[in-house]
Amino acid sequence: MSRHNNNQGNTNSNVNEGGRKNKLESGTNIGKQKSSNNSHKDFQRETDVRVRIGSDHGTKKDIEDFTLFPTDKIKAHIEHHRDQIVSHLKMSLELTGKTGPIKNVYHVPGYNQHAAFNSYSSKRGDPPMNAKELILDAAKKIRLNTFLRDDSFFNKQQLGPYLPEREIEILTNTKYKMLSDKEEKKSRSSNKNELMSKSCTTYKYSSCGVVSSAGSLLHSGLGKDIDSNDFVIRFNNAPLKGYEKDVGNKTSLRIVNSQVVGKPEFGFLDDRKTKDLYTKTPVLVWDPSNYNASLEEWYSSPDFPFFETYFKKRLMRPDSEVHLLDPRSLWSIWDWLQSIQGKSLLMPNPPSSGFLGLMLAVFNCEKVNVYEFVPSTRMTKRCHYYDNQQNIGCTIGDWHPLAAEKLAALRMNVGNDTQVFKDGYLTIPGLLSLKSEKCPS
Repeated sequence: MSRHNNNQGNTNSNVNEGGRKNKLESGTNIGKQKSSNNSHKDFQRETDVRVRIGSDHGTKKDIEDFTLFPTDKIKAHIEHHRDQIVSHLKMSLELTGKTGPIKNVYHVPGYNQHAAFNSYSSKRGDPPMNAKELILDAAKKIRLNTFLRDDSFFNKQQLGPYLPEREIEILTNTKYKMLSDKEEKKSRSSNKNELMSKSCTTYKYSSCGVVSSAGSLLHSGLGKDIDSNDFVIRFNNAPLKGYEKDVGNKTSLRIVNSQVVGKPEFGFLDDRKTKDLYTKTPVLVWDPSNYNASLEEWYSSPDFPFFETYFKKRLMRPDSEVHLLDPRSLWSIWDWLQSIQGKSLLMPNPPSSGFLGLMLAVFNCEKVNVYEFVPSTRMTKRCHYYDNQQNIGCTIGDWHPLAAEKLAALRMNVGNDTQVFKDGYLTIPGLLSLKSEKCPS
């Protein structure tokens, strides 16, 4: 039986953060919030109050009425919502291991049944504080890799020939080239106070959109904004048809967990049933291993039985872009998240599909817009924009280390409070904009 949370297919994927600085470089003043003693029940009550504005049953009229409030009232409402969200994310993170035994099913080192300690406490130095430092730190510690046709392990299983020949396109987005003398002169003239290198960077995808499946996307009207990104990442079985005005119509990559692949009800092999949801665009499949498991151990005992279905898909469509993530990539994300948490413990479970997509975009784009990963004032108890499931755990986190993910995302965000908590998206500088010189246009 899978150790996945049964809500895995949801990927409400709201990004988390873990800020401890009084004033961050970003426009979101998350470091100023105080810890709350409120319970999840109090948070549920706050959500019920917000339903009057951004209705749980989500009528468009409710949201339009909100725009008629005076500016000062809107600002106060945004600030109150921000304070509540950040407070409860921090509380959720701080309570890990303090309210009962932790189920360490992935055998993460340093946790015991009563988990008041973990092995990372002696490894942490001073955590990065601003968005740039955080992203550069993540780039040093996180490794995101997929299996290709020449992989030695899968070739031993005689499955190598059925793997993709090339990487996901976004991983080859960056291209370095040498500046001509004319280009170098032009670049120097526009950057007089900076020391310019002889090389520069070009990339096909400048802006990338990461679209959660959150219920707060319903009636958001964000579809056009989402589609304006050069590259758009979506998750699991989140549909587009009928929701284009709110979530857009462009998909460049769909990230799915192994339950979506292995469970027949998701129709991973049935293109007619899913209307080519997993065929027309590239797909990245992930399944978590135990923390220190070898590939042999993972293959013989995956978290969810999906290998047969995955390779059937590869056989059916050998030229399709159906990629498989190295499970060690997930734990490199988890390690990094834990390293920036101070004394707080993470849930010893792998990161969410949403945060995987976020970090993939951050490492390979110039700018990343992340939609409703951190919930806006449209937040309700609804898990997904496309169904009626209600569970506040989809937002705060019952299984994935969602609180830490969302707090980390807020720390990387450079957008202001109105953009994040009213409009509904974070803006995160991509690694490409921090490490290399963009070629002159």
